[in-house]
This record gives sequence, C-alpha cells and structure tokens, in this order.
Amino acid sequence: MMAMIWIFGIDERLRTTLTKGENEIVDERAGIYYDGWEDEEINGTHSLTFSVPADRPDSAHVIEGNLAMIEDRTGAYRLFEIVSLDEYHDEEGTLYKEAYCEDQGISELNDEAVIDVRPFSTTARNALERVLNGSRWRAGTVTVTKIAGMNGYYENTIKALASLQENFGGEYRFRVTFNETTGEITGRFVDLFDHRGTNRGKRFEWGKDIVSSQRTVSIDELKTRVYPRGRGEETGSGGFGRRTTIADVGWSKANGDPADKPLGQEWIGDEEARQRWGRPKDGVPGWSSGFPVWEDINDPNELIQLGWEYLQKVKNPRVTFGFKVADLSLIGEEYSHEFSNLGDTVVIIDDHFDPPVEVQARVIRLKRCLNDPTKTEVTCGNYYQEFSQVIRNIDQEIKKKVGVGDSVSLLDQTMLNLQDQFRSTLGFEYATPLLGRMWTNRPIEEKPDSVVQIKGGMIAISNEWDDVNDEPRFRFFANGNGITADEIRTGTLNADLVNVETYSGENSRLARIWNGAFYSYYDDSLSVVAGGYIVAFYDNGLYTPNPDYSYTGSISLAWYARSDDEPGDQSNRGIAIATEKDFVTIGHNKASEGGVRKLTSNLIFDYHAYSTGIYGPSKPSAETFSDLIIIDSRRRLDEENGSANGPRIRLMSGIKNSNKRVGDIEMIIGDGELTSESANFTIYKNLAMDSWEQVFRIQGRDDTAFLGPDGARLDWSPNSTDTNSAIRFGCDPYTYMYIGSTGRFHWRVWDGSGSNLVMTLESSGSGASLKVKDSSGTFRPVSLS
Repeated sequence: MMAMIWIFGIDERLRTTLTKGENEIVDERAGIYYDGWEDEEINGTHSLTFSVPADRPDSAHVIEGNLAMIEDRTGAYRLFEIVSLDEYHDEEGTLYKEAYCEDQGISELNDEAVIDVRPFSTTARNALERVLNGSRWRAGTVTVTKIAGMNGYYENTIKALASLQENFGGEYRFRVTFNETTGEITGRFVDLFDHRGTNRGKRFEWGKDIVSSQRTVSIDELKTRVYPRGRGEETGSGGFGRRTTIADVGWSKANGDPADKPLGQEWIGDEEARQRWGRPKDGVPGWSSGFPVWEDINDPNELIQLGWEYLQKVKNPRVTFGFKVADLSLIGEEYSHEFSNLGDTVVIIDDHFDPPVEVQARVIRLKRCLNDPTKTEVTCGNYYQEFSQVIRNIDQEIKKKVGVGDSVSLLDQTMLNLQDQFRSTLGFEYATPLLGRMWTNRPIEEKPDSVVQIKGGMIAISNEWDDVNDEPRFRFFANGNGITADEIRTGTLNADLVNVETYSGENSRLARIWNGAFYSYYDDSLSVVAGGYIVAFYDNGLYTPNPDYSYTGSISLAWYARSDDEPGDQSNRGIAIATEKDFVTIGHNKASEGGVRKLTSNLIFDYHAYSTGIYGPSKPSAETFSDLIIIDSRRRLDEENGSANGPRIRLMSGIKNSNKRVGDIEMIIGDGELTSESANFTIYKNLAMDSWEQVFRIQGRDDTAFLGPDGARLDWSPNSTDTNSAIRFGCDPYTYMYIGSTGRFHWRVWDGSGSNLVMTLESSGSGASLKVKDSSGTFRPVSLS
C-alpha cells in the first residue's frame, strides 16, 4: 500500500498528492511529507499529523480548513480536516509546516444538528440513519444486531451518535469513498461494527514484541448484590407501571439454581463476594448494592438470570492491562504472520508480573508511522472507553431541583434575610496551593457550615460540614462547563432552555420549556407540546406491532369565514379537536380491573373506517336504564318524564320506574316555545353533487306525511263528521281516499275546478252501502248482490 496523502481544498477539489520524503528525491517541486503519523483509538480520537517543506509549491495547499486523506491498513479511505499548523526550522534552517488534522467525520458532524430523534425498539441501522438524516454522511456497514432505543434532542449529531453507541453498543469508523480517476470524494459513511478487528491468533510476548506493560486493579465498581429491574407493565394511560422486579421468583441451590433467593426478595447476591469484600456493618460484612435496569425485559425469570450474569461481572475487582507492543509484521515479508490491526483480539504473555500474566486483550490503539512503518506502535488492553468520553465539546447537562410553591414575596423575604445574615457574618480567608482560596464563616478548626472555595478554575460552595470525612460537604460547583447544584432558588428565570426531570424508580418524566413552548416527555418519548394556540399530542407506540411515536392530534384555536365576511376574513372563531391518525373520540373514563383507566367512547369519528358513531352510555347489564338524547342546547330535562321543549331523538333501553324499555327510539319534531310554526322531518336522496330529491317528509303543522317528490301524501286529520280519527291516502290535495272512524270510505278526484267526491262506502246497519256518482253528478247506489 502506497502511503500517499491526498490534499483537497475547502471546496473539496483535489489540489495535490504528497508522497513520503526520501533522501534521493531530486525534483524540488515534488510534493512530499515527513513525520506522517495516523493515531486512532477504538471509539476514540482519530488524528493525522505530518510535516511539509514550506518552500515547495504544493505546501501552499497545506493550510487550515483544507482536507487531507489517507488509505488505512484495511484499504478504507479516511478523511481529515486540517485544524492547526505549526511552523518550525530544523537544524539546517529549513522551514517546515506541521499540520495537525482531525477525522472530518467527527469535525463535521459536530456542527450538524439533531432536532428530535427518539427511536424506540428499533435496529441500530434505523437509529443511525435517523441520526445522520440531513447531513452528508450516511449509514455504512452496520453489524450491530441489538434492538434498543435512544434519545437525540436539540444537540449536535456527534453527541447523538454517542447516545446511540451507549444504547446499542458497537464501535464506529468514519470513512469516505474516492474516485481516483476523477479525484472526487463520492460518498461519506459512518460504520458501526459490533466488534472492529478479528482474532488472527496473534501472540505478543515479553522479550519479543512487548515494549512496556501495566496492570491496574480497581474496586470502584464492585457490587456483591444487585436489584434487577425491568421496564414495567404497560398501563391503560399509555405509560408503564412499577418496574418489574424479581420478587416473585424463588431460587434454590438444592433445585439446581446458582444461588438461594427466597420469594418476596427483590435482590440476588453472592455470599462469597460479600464475605470477601463487604465492609463491616454491625459486626458482619455488609452488602454492596447495584441497581441495573433492562428496559426491554418484563419477564421476572429472564430478569433474574440477567441480574445473576451481571453480578458475576461486577462482584470481583476490575483488572485492566495496558501494553505497548511493536508491530513486527512491518519488518519484512517473513514476519507477515505477526500482523495485527485495530480492534484485533490478541494474547499477551508477560512473565515479569507476579503472578505471570497470560491474558486475552484487544488492540485498542494503533499509532501508525506513514514514513517508516517499522515505528508503528500498538497499544493493547482489556478495557476501552465509550464513544461519548471523547466528545470534548458536549455541554454538560445541569440537573436542577426546583422548589414548587415559593411565591415571589417569599423569595424577596428570603433575600432580605440572607442580606442581613451576610452583613452580620464574619469571614475567614485561607490561601494555599492545595486549598486555592477559601472563605468560611468561622475558623476551619471549628467546622464552618458556610464555605466558598476557588481553585483550578472551579468554584465550590458548601452549607454544611461533613463530620465523617471532616471537610465541607459541597452542594454547588461551577466551572467552564456550567453549574451543577443541588438546589436553585430564583424569582424570574431567564434561559434559552429549562429542563425539569424526575425519576421515580419506575418511570422518568421530563418537562422542557424552550422557545416559548412546553414539552413533556414520558420515558424519553415526547408526549405533549403546548405553545402558541395549540396543544399537540404524540403517540406512545403501545399496543401496536409497528410503534410510531409521531404527532397524533391537537386541541387548537380554529376559525372559518361567515357568509357575510369580506374576502380573507375568518370571523367565526372556536376550538378544534383534530387528529392526523385514525379517529377522534369523546367518552367516559372509569376504573376497570387492576385500577387501569378505561375509556368508553360515546362519540367517535373514525377516519380510517370512514365512519362516525354516536353511542349511548355504557352500562353493566341489559336491564340497567340508559338514555341517549340528541337535542339542542335549550334542553330542559325533567328527571321523572324526560320532557323537553326542543326537537330531539331519544334512544332508551333497560328498566326505569318499573317501565321496561327494550331498545325504544323516540323522535320529536317541533318546538314547544314556537307552537304556531310548522316543523318538518324530511328524508332526501342524493342525485348528484349539490342535487337531491325528497323521499319522505312529515309536516308537523298539517299532520301530513309526504311520500316521494311529487306530493303523494298521507294525513290523519278527521273531518267534522269523524271526531275521533281518520286517515287520507292521496296523490295530491284533491285526489285521495278518506277513511273515517265512523266507518266511512270516500274517494275524491280532481274535476278541473276542485276536489270532487265520486264514490262512498259507508256502514249501514250490519252491512255497508256503496254509492257512485254518475256523469250527471247524481250518487247512485250500487247493488252488492
């Protein structure tokens, strides 16, 4: 592999290529470099340094902001940004430029923004694609298979990548693709490997290729028992209940389990580890407790197994080894089997430790000399940092504990009290290189309970003395990264962003005030946004095989135009309830089994099914009385008889006052306050757009029902001879058949001038008499014999 360095301008056009500087080079115009070093750590920094003679023409392109590219040991192109230059003279007086370059992926993505990316229960590739969306970088090779979630909100992309790695695991590599023919950078990719490197069977041994070694033993993370907890059961309100524990699981060594754990106990421990490492407590070794959480686990049996496996990792001191070794594969072809690369798993054998060390480790850092590969340095170890630890410009989160209910007047009085206390308190000052500068309210030997200390670019404030450690207990710290305090009291808080976060051990809650709006999060998922004239709701992703946490619906200010509005005016104002998903419903909440709130819908607009439903109240049995009334807002309902003045539709079922209603439906037209006005009930059928035809109409004032569009009718108004009831069937007001309660049947027809009676059938004794009008206008009886 040729160790070339390609130099691009800030416009990313190829400017020149540099080759290794050699003594035999005669052409003084050739582009060369010296002291080229690529230095890369797993999930860590990745830098390139090199020097160029300042008097050569190509050195003019080695300037801040330009780009440098090399090919790494795997053949991948790695792009760097020149971030700083130093100039120096050698012993012969030759002027050189020394360039320091950082991986352009980290530099560029540090300036890109992630606004709101909160995938849940997804793949690492999907999460990586969403984090990189909007940037020039794309998801490349992804071998991580874990299903998890992450949280990226109003932060730079490099910080979001750190959050992704913390949740999914894996090891990053930033690379580009390059067309050597055109000299163009054709793509930018972020790879996420489950494990960089491989196991080639390489062995590093003292006396052969180990240059230096170090062993570190630490008990700072040692635990002898753990309280495993899961995500918690889903609730009807869209959240999660108390976290799942292992209290309902019992283990017994007699039954083949790895430890004894009785039912009801929420922790599992290792007795041997407690006896070895437990601090004395009441004469016996105490437990050292850990609280691991598995967000995707709800099964207690699976949870206890994971907890036990976790305990095996943390119950003993953490032993780490660091080795610096020589890469013998670069000496010559006969040593090619000694090759190792970043991330490779290797075996370290060092007899100088007591006891001797033979451990499996990884190549965690590779410092490659481009000019002389035999100088390449390899660092091995069994512990390496997370990606987030190398992001130098990530702002620290300030957790605030805000008191609720303190009025401004109370704050003012508190300030006055503090001012009086400040004036009357003595001050004692101490200054030493160890202490820095310290001010106290009484001599240090009297254990002051008010201390301010400044040293090393930090300010610390204490309001109590720690008797155990015999020093101030500081509750306030300030440095260049921000302020961290146990409690902040304030009147008006002016800030670009305010976070209030709580964690109950079951669920996390976050309230965020930003840009004039209120944001609410539940277990890292955005749930509500309120600001301006809208309250927006977001999906919780529960009870669906394809969770979607996007915008669901809102309650907002709404308006539309009146008929008499001028163009552009919207005089009708109101409130709108809307959704971008499937339905809107209004109903009743009640507690069901287990105390979960259950919604019973009474009004539902289902856009997915293209339906609107109006439902009566829910009831426990068929005999329970229910009453659904659709009426205008002037309804005045009497509890005894359900009377009302306005038109209405009423659906009743069940038993009320010993009166059984089996699916009764009542419809009342007319208005009790406007009895002189006619009221109609009409059914139409659509013919076309904005065109319809009457099918049926009841005209309340005339006690008449109309059938069809041409006036066919039915009415029940008796004439003067039928005082009880009557009915008319007719084609129009003049042609009809009349049936009276006295037993009369009359037939009338239109004769050109009015309605003419042409036939009668009337009761006569125990029989009937039929008469028909002849052409002369005379009624003549019709013999029925």
